[in-house]
Amino acid sequence: MVGHLLVCAAFAPLVVALPAAAQAPTSEQPMSLTPTDGPPETVVTSAGSGCTIGSRQVTVQLTDLGAVLETTAATADEQGRWKATLQIPRTTTPGEYTFLAECENTILYAQQRFDVLELDESVAPAAVDIGQDSRTSTELVLLGILGGLLLVAGVTLVLVDRHRRRARHVAGSSIDSSPRSDGWS
Repeated sequence: MVGHLLVCAAFAPLVVALPAAAQAPTSEQPMSLTPTDGPPETVVTSAGSGCTIGSRQVTVQLTDLGAVLETTAATADEQGRWKATLQIPRTTTPGEYTFLAECENTILYAQQRFDVLELDESVAPAAVDIGQDSRTSTELVLLGILGGLLLVAGVTLVLVDRHRRRARHVAGSSIDSSPRSDGWS
């Protein structure tokens, strides 16, 4: 019995070390995020390098404690550099999240922290210059009314024309249709 315990004790470190050795080693690569924090719906650009030949496809994920919230993909160039954009989902709650990027067919990965901030709805959205073709809401309402009036006028003209044609047809068919004596029928 004591001999079995000694044998088990001698092999215990090997049993614990084998699963760790069986896993593929990983190599973490640098990745940058722009910006590094923001409210939901923030568009984040992630960039990195280190993908090798044959691993041009890069998967970028926004994760929360291992659960994937959003995924996008990028293609690495000949030097192994890549860039991808991903929008933070609207339903994401404030807190710390992780961007994880993995090069296809390799053990290369990159991770970076991203802080989702509370959405401040009291801040008015920034003014957007949409050029000189912009219309005020009053102009748009007036254009809608004008379009409606033109539509009504067109329908009215079609109905009046149909009414006149029917009236001519009815008037023309009520004339005596007996054969004429002058040879014209």
